[in-house]
Amino acid sequence: ALRSLPVVMESGDMERVIARFEDPVRALRYDAIMTLGAMAGRSGKAVRRLLHLAEDKVACEQIGAYARPATRLALAMAYQRSKSESLRRMIAAAIVRFAETDDSRDQLAAFVAAEVGDIDVSESALNVFAGDEQASVDSIYRAALSLDSKNKVVRGPLLRALGGRDRVLRRAATWSLSRDASDLARANLATAFEYERGLFGRQTALVALAACREPQSRDLLVEQVKSGRKPLRAWASLGLALWLRNAGEDRAAHGAILAAYENEHNAANKPAHLLAVGLSKHPEAASILIPILHDQDASANERAFAAEGLALLGPVTDEIRAAFLHALAEDPCVLTRSAIAAAFAKCAAEADAAKIVAVVRQLPESGWSHAILADLGRRGGEDVAAEMRGLHLDEEASVANRAAALAAWGRALSDHVGLEFSGAAARADFSSYPGWLAWALRLGD
Repeated sequence: ALRSLPVVMESGDMERVIARFEDPVRALRYDAIMTLGAMAGRSGKAVRRLLHLAEDKVACEQIGAYARPATRLALAMAYQRSKSESLRRMIAAAIVRFAETDDSRDQLAAFVAAEVGDIDVSESALNVFAGDEQASVDSIYRAALSLDSKNKVVRGPLLRALGGRDRVLRRAATWSLSRDASDLARANLATAFEYERGLFGRQTALVALAACREPQSRDLLVEQVKSGRKPLRAWASLGLALWLRNAGEDRAAHGAILAAYENEHNAANKPAHLLAVGLSKHPEAASILIPILHDQDASANERAFAAEGLALLGPVTDEIRAAFLHALAEDPCVLTRSAIAAAFAKCAAEADAAKIVAVVRQLPESGWSHAILADLGRRGGEDVAAEMRGLHLDEEASVANRAAALAAWGRALSDHVGLEFSGAAARADFSSYPGWLAWALRLGD
């Protein structure tokens, strides 16, 4: 089973990962569960071990408070990769049971797992979305995203929530309906933007209109980019960029985004316009963003988000790769270098994995290492998996980096990307949105 996995692994690796369930470092225990899930796609033994652990409350409590949710996500990875219909049925039945639990963390994890594995939990999701007043915000978002808004039974509750009093349900329904290209959904989203008074509700509606490719949204987005209120301009710019990425060439709309960056007086909004240049695949994006990436007179924030904009362009070209490597070597700010490395990890070729890991080894202890390695792990492939495995087994590396490498190793073995949507949907900070979107777009598909 190990030899059949399309990654670099050695005999005994699965046993080594299972042994981490008893590691004194809690982060390693959780990451070991996720990594085992990524390995379990072609191993009935690993799937059965995960199912047993998922049902064993005592064993999960010994691992840690979040061990049970972690097993749900690990099972979803196994479900996605498994070729055995009997194993897939066993996993799907377990996930449905977990979605009906009263434990909010378990429930959230079950909905995330259902999304990862494309497992039908619609009945449980509809109950949570429409009737469970005790559900957490993240559970409501995940429940909404599990619903197929093209299903008439589901569309009704979503449309009612869109016009309801509960702002959490309104935002959740907005995100869910953004995937529905029907005229009914588009019309209701347009109405929701017009009548929504909550700031983040309006921000969400702008992006949703762009995502569902509402024909009239282009002019609305351009208007908001040019003259909208300060908190709306950033999201309008990103929404317009998403519309452009789907719609294709539109010089006037591309020009509106670039003009917004040049004329923006609010320092917090300027990075959003840089992200939009990349997200929209502006015809001259590289020539616009690379000079900002290298400009030491630009703010550290602008340099970091210029890197993120380049990452959103799609598969890296030789010019962009050279620009990233130059910035990693020359930028004087360690935090900015960290942000640039994280952006490069989203779009780098497999062969660049060693260079990015070398940057991580030089960084001071911080959350950046985990973010960079997580992004690199999502790239997948043999070179990435080998680098993650090597860093994890390096006893001279810091515990934080070894834990991050173990998590990224698991991601490198997984076919699925992105589990961050609830966080992006629940916060008004636009900078959390493009990171998730990069993976939703699969960087250039």
